[in-house]
Formats: sequence, structure tokens, C-alpha cells
Amino acid sequence: MDMGLFIVVLFIVAALMRVDFFFYVLYVFFGVYLLSRLWVRRGLAQVRVERSMEGRCFWGERHRVEIEVVNDGWLPLPWLHLQERLPQPLGFPPVRNRALSLMPREKAGFSYELDCRRRGYYEVGPLVLSSGDLLAADGELSAEAGISSLVVYPRLVALEDLGLPSRSPFGTIRRPDAIHRDPTRVGGVRDYRPGDSLRHIHWRASAAQAKLQTKVFDPVISLDTAILLDLERAHYQAGYVAITAELAVTTAASIASRLHTQRQPFSLASNGCDPLAEDGGPGPTLGMRTGQAHLMAALEVLGRVETQEWEPFDSFFQRQVLGLPWGCTVLIISGTGESLPAKVLQLRRSGFRVVTALVDYHVDLERHGQVLEQAGATVWKVRQSQELARMAL
Repeated sequence: MDMGLFIVVLFIVAALMRVDFFFYVLYVFFGVYLLSRLWVRRGLAQVRVERSMEGRCFWGERHRVEIEVVNDGWLPLPWLHLQERLPQPLGFPPVRNRALSLMPREKAGFSYELDCRRRGYYEVGPLVLSSGDLLAADGELSAEAGISSLVVYPRLVALEDLGLPSRSPFGTIRRPDAIHRDPTRVGGVRDYRPGDSLRHIHWRASAAQAKLQTKVFDPVISLDTAILLDLERAHYQAGYVAITAELAVTTAASIASRLHTQRQPFSLASNGCDPLAEDGGPGPTLGMRTGQAHLMAALEVLGRVETQEWEPFDSFFQRQVLGLPWGCTVLIISGTGESLPAKVLQLRRSGFRVVTALVDYHVDLERHGQVLEQAGATVWKVRQSQELARMAL
């Protein structure tokens, strides 16, 4: 019976029977009820919860989350129930429960791990704290702690495991009319000339010829690469979008990692949705850069992007082409590739090198690839092993 209703019934009985003992019992129960409700309400307000976790992790990691509960007040809490809600793809069961009691100024806590085998943006929490009065007869009082966000980066795999050539067309190319010269490629030596950098003097050759010799470097150009990730659902075969679109994201992340290893600049843009963007719009477009920070920013974007388009790839493509540096390699990652021949021709006429990575392996990619090759593109047909297919689900 509800404690409030019980007190009302007891008051009516005491008033009708006019027995002092019933009034004493009524006063005791009412006092205990009021005190316990105020006690628990005040005590619960003094409880502080801290969730400790990193905001991002790599695919396949066991991500540790630590919960600390602190009673900052002077009132003990006889019992406290904690219920932490987890993102279902990362934790099973999707709710963690703990029961504990806290004395004044006491700390307690627990920890658990998330199995991060699904790329994406997740919210961990809220953490619900529940407690009740001393008689446990009038339901529970509850409070909520905040929500923490977690980004799981896409899986990085070797390009060979995706069926891509082991020697990709990314790197530097020897060229007579160089944009710059590569200091790691020494092509010979010549006599020192005023103005030559002292760092380029070949001291061993200078000692052998008894006069200063300067290193001559091979002329090269750097291949900037613009990665365009197409996530328009119409460009993937119906029924396989979940698998193949995830494969497209994995391909983009793996290629970005390879470019970073080769110290090559790359940019990244996608027409997929970003849950952190305003109104769920597209993710940020990353400019042409190099470095570890740039790679991590790319993995962050690819970790959050959702496999549904924010805008059609046609309009997205036209916007992105306007900002591309002349002569760079444009890598388009898409599904069937049916809508790409006209875009390849446009890029080729504008002086770009075009590579297309087609991931929708359930359709006739041979025919689509031949059409793209005739338009002037280098075509990659991305294949994934059965293990990778299972991991995408």
C-alpha cells in the first residue's frame, strides 16, 4: 500500500475510534515518512557521478569505462541503484546495473568494457541513480547523470586485403620539369656554385675530388590525392547497402592511412550525414594536408559519417571539383559506378588523374569498370574476404 494512503487511512481510523494509541502510531509513521523522504531527496541531491572514458577509439579495441559515485553530503544513503545505458552495438546486455550504499563522504564505483567492433558515433548513458525512503514503501526517487559520446574509428586493413594493387599509384613520380626536388633521391653530384645550400654539399665526393661538390636531386612531383566518398544509396545495390557502404568507408580510411604512411597530402569529403553537424548535415571537408593530426581528423570524420546521403552525389561532386588543386589525383569511392563515366570525362578534360574504387561486388562490376576505363579512369574493384563481410554486420 502507498505510504501516504496508509497514513490517511490510519488517521481516519484514529479519528473515528478516538484511541490515543492510534494517534501515537500515526505521529510516528508520519514523522518517519516525512523525515525519510526529505533525507533521501537531500542525500540524492548530494551524490556526484563521474564517468571516465576516452571520446574515441580504434576499431576492435576493448574500451574501458569507469564510473565513480561520490557522496558529498553528510547524510548516508542506505541503498542506491545505478543503471547505465549502453549503445547496443557495443555492449551486451545494453544496461549495466549496480546496487550499493554510501556513507557520508564515501566513494564507490565500478567499471566495464565496450567491445568496439562497430564503427560509428555513439552516446553512452544516461546513468540513472535511484533510491528510496527508509521504509521503501513509497516508490523511488531518481536522478540522471550526463551522456558521454564515443567515436569508433573505421577498421584499417591492408590494401591487398581489399583486392587493391599492392603498389598503388600514390607516391612521387620522376619528372623532368619538377615542381620540387626530393632530397632523399640523390641523382649525382656537380661542382659547387655560389648560392648552393651547405646542407646539400657532398662532403665525401668533395674530399675525393679536392673541391666542393653539390648533390643533384632527382626532380619529382608530389601526387596530391582528393578522396571523394559517395554514400548515395541509389549507387549501391538494394539489399546490400549496409555491407557495401561500410566497405566503402573502410576503403577510404585504409587508403588515407596508406597515403599518410607515404607522407602524401590528401583531402577528404563525403556526402554522408554527420550526427554532429547542424541538422544532421554533411561532415566537414578536410583540405589537402599531411601529418598525423590530419589522418586522425580524417578517421574522426569517417568514424562519424552515416551511410546515407545528405545530398545527391552529382551536386556534391560539382561543389568539390571547384576546390581541387590542378593535377591532383581524384579518388572516387562508390558502389556500382554507373553514374561516374561522365564525371571521369569531366575530370580528365580538366587535367586530373582519376581513380575509381567500386565496392558493390554483387553486381557486374566488370562491365562498369570497362566503361570507366574507356573514359580514362584507373579502376579498382574492391573485394573483401568473408571475414571482412562478417565484421561489417
